[in-house]
Amino acid sequence: LKALEAKLRSQGWNATLLTETLAWHREDKLKMRLDWRDPKKGLASSVMSGHPDVQTDEEKHVLVRAMDLGKFLDAVRELMPPEGLLIAKMDIEGAEYEVLPSLVGSGVLCRTVDYLLMEWHPQVVEG
Repeated sequence: LKALEAKLRSQGWNATLLTETLAWHREDKLKMRLDWRDPKKGLASSVMSGHPDVQTDEEKHVLVRAMDLGKFLDAVRELMPPEGLLIAKMDIEGAEYEVLPSLVGSGVLCRTVDYLLMEWHPQVVEG
């Protein structure tokens, strides 16, 4: 991933790839529950215990840094020219139910993002 980041930067893109970091509604350290099908690939790893593809055993997780997505979006928008479009893709394996209300409630989503593409994980929500 570092090589990809370097290649993108060499072509004029302002790219930063955040590995071992997940999008959340506050700064934190969270348990990333691993995909039971193949934990080494992390196909559907999630911080949401209700995700159907993750292991629920307490020892089947890794501790990862959670970043405040709202602060990140504010920082990205600040770096952009006023006429720039911010297009965000959110595929955060069920955590959208925690993150999106925070982005909307704080006004960050409307203030920073011009287009939002999302993948919803309804199977994560109980009831």
